[in-house]
Amino acid sequence: MSTPKNIFSHWPPVSKQEWLEQIRKDLKGADFNKALVSEYSNIPVQPIYTKEDIPESEQFGDDDFEDMMEFEEEGQAITWSVCRELNFNSESDIYSLGDAEINNGAMCIRISGDVALFLKHFRMVRPDATHFTLSINNDLSESEIVSQYRDLINNISGHQLFITAIEFNPIGYWMKTGTMQEKESSFNHLADLYFKLSPKLHDCKLFHVDATITAEAGADIIQQLGYALAMAVEYISALSKRNVPIEEIFPLMHFRMSIGGEYFFEIAKLQAFQRLWINLLTAYIPDTDYIAPAYIHAVVTQTNITAEDAHTNLLRNTTEAMSAILGGCEVLSILPYDLHCKTKDENAERLALNIQHLLRYESYLDKYKNMADGAYYLESLTTTIAEDAWNYFVEIQNSGGFIFNLESGNIQQAIRKSREQKQAAFDSEKIKLVGVNVFENNNETFEAAEEVISNNTNTAFEPITPFHFKRNK
Repeated sequence: MSTPKNIFSHWPPVSKQEWLEQIRKDLKGADFNKALVSEYSNIPVQPIYTKEDIPESEQFGDDDFEDMMEFEEEGQAITWSVCRELNFNSESDIYSLGDAEINNGAMCIRISGDVALFLKHFRMVRPDATHFTLSINNDLSESEIVSQYRDLINNISGHQLFITAIEFNPIGYWMKTGTMQEKESSFNHLADLYFKLSPKLHDCKLFHVDATITAEAGADIIQQLGYALAMAVEYISALSKRNVPIEEIFPLMHFRMSIGGEYFFEIAKLQAFQRLWINLLTAYIPDTDYIAPAYIHAVVTQTNITAEDAHTNLLRNTTEAMSAILGGCEVLSILPYDLHCKTKDENAERLALNIQHLLRYESYLDKYKNMADGAYYLESLTTTIAEDAWNYFVEIQNSGGFIFNLESGNIQQAIRKSREQKQAAFDSEKIKLVGVNVFENNNETFEAAEEVISNNTNTAFEPITPFHFKRNK
């Protein structure tokens, strides 16, 4: 292959300081920080980034560029699985499952609800190109969850080729309910899941961290990553004490992550998490020969899905999906645009899948490898997020770990503060949602779905609950 020609070689290099001096000159006395520096998640965003903003160890050289070009020419590129989420509660749902695969092009189907019933009717589906994630329902009681988990073990034999992940998430249950009555037995069941299923399920992710719970409650990007790592450490510690080999835990772990509307920040968030995962793995296994990337199932945030001017959700979902893809997710779910509407659109699920098909087959986001690499802004942002999130994670660990801070209410307090900041930014239109707080359609009539509010007062600590933006009355 011919070496790419540097078309800027005849121009003298310009330092960042020279750029900044020219910018200040053009501002004619206006305050640089007030005029041009913005902030998100307490991270300042500069108006200009250069090679000087990137640590030398992370800078791309000409050889890296040539290797990347050769890699793309060989046909290897970004790839992700298009996922449809299906709540399976009756035999009739098997037809919805077939429709999702055959007619709408889902590559992955996430099954929640009655997982055991789904497995009993699995043979009615012909999953030629589809794989499944099985989510054990966290809205049940702990005893009911254990019952589902046992049914899963008893019925999974023969389906192992099609199951790539199982979501059995005790920490997520505790976060949502504010109860933690059977902590040790829950970890025992999780270890049991490994010992009984790992011989049957090859390359199936068995240990699940749901980082969407804190994200949907209002946690900022730094908090989301810090909590995800801290939850992973709780599982690693509990499982290793139960004789699960630590070198087996890391490749069997998978993360569910929420993708918000700050386009570049969300790309950088996923890229930063991959760096953090490497840091964590090498801390536990310093002499490892191979480091697999973190398996991330991304899902567009519910926070930005509104009942007001609901079709604008499709636009937000599209840019959020792009962030997830460019950030390097393994699986992507786009929620239906009418999620918070009382009246449902029968085409909402199809439109959600079609967004991904447009990004793949018309925008060709699957044709290039590491499309986001090489942008000084993104590289600098990724480094900043990774460093801040690691420091936040260390703070959590030094103060007792995730579970201790959950029980003591420290995590809830931190998330509440972040949520209040987001709500204030929305109210002041610093966070803009078209059709909701800017460019509202005041003649629109809509009816929001009734929100489910838990009346359970028998809690040991404050549950972590989701929120979403709404138009001010």
